[in-house]
Amino acid sequence: MSKRTKLILIILTILILILLATGLFFVFFKKIPLTQKFLPIKEPEEELLIEPAPEKVLSEEENLRLELKELASFFAERFGSFSNQAPLENLIELKPFMSKKMQLWTEELLKKSPKEEDVYHGFTTKALSSEILDLQEEKAKALVQTQRQEATKTTDNIRVFYQEVEIELIKENGEWKINEARWR
Repeated sequence: MSKRTKLILIILTILILILLATGLFFVFFKKIPLTQKFLPIKEPEEELLIEPAPEKVLSEEENLRLELKELASFFAERFGSFSNQAPLENLIELKPFMSKKMQLWTEELLKKSPKEEDVYHGFTTKALSSEILDLQEEKAKALVQTQRQEATKTTDNIRVFYQEVEIELIKENGEWKINEARWR
């Protein structure tokens, strides 16, 4: 190789190294975002619209069944949750949801209510599922599957069990009320 060819190769190598060094300098030290500086940003031409899925329209009977299932589940949870430190407080809170017959039953129970005890004893109830067993114009019957927790002496001593409650509903003054609730 001649001196001239070697000189040209050295100059080309130096130029390539200078270009690489300059490029690396801009990439690592200047922090120029490539998308902002060099690439054009394309604006969407049309706004994408996502339409919600159409709501299923329920029949009047389906709506009523759903409403009664929710009422039965709500009632079952509160009916089955109580402690001896607030005896029958759950029933007092549920009175607006009770028929006149069940309110009378509750009043009689409150008269016989035991006094508070020193040793804690309580139940917590969670409705797991409910179904309408029978639906007529003025009355209905629901079955609610529940998970119950019984605590004795302390809230750390818990027994978990599953229990069904059958709830009878009646229409009273145009509103659905709980007429009876029976644990099975």
